[in-house]
Amino acid sequence: MQSRSFGEKGDKIRTLFQPILQGTAVVARLSFAWWQDKPQWENDDWLAPHLAADMSFEDYRDNVDPALEAALAYDGELSYLDPMDRLTELFEAGKMEQVKTEARKFVEDPHFRYYPFEERFGSVGYNLLGQG
Repeated sequence: MQSRSFGEKGDKIRTLFQPILQGTAVVARLSFAWWQDKPQWENDDWLAPHLAADMSFEDYRDNVDPALEAALAYDGELSYLDPMDRLTELFEAGKMEQVKTEARKFVEDPHFRYYPFEERFGSVGYNLLGQG
């Protein structure tokens, strides 16, 4: 297995290890550093996946990878990566009925089953209360 390593770029440190799988031209991009697409002061335990896929015992037993299948079936279309962006857009436009129906759709959409709706709605609610 061959590999390539990369160092700093600008103010971001990228510790990337790129193994090239033997007998193929497939390059896996791996990082052993903490590398998340969010501000450092947001110390959440994790980032919710944009494509949710659960693994059952049967999947494990049968060597099926639902996450890989979801990624391969992905057609490049998700209505919103962050549902709160859409709900905020509707709220600011004064479309309260749409906020209600869209929020229900997002909560029931299996793509967003890991999205922290309760936490985000609570945050927005407290922000609104603080505005008086």
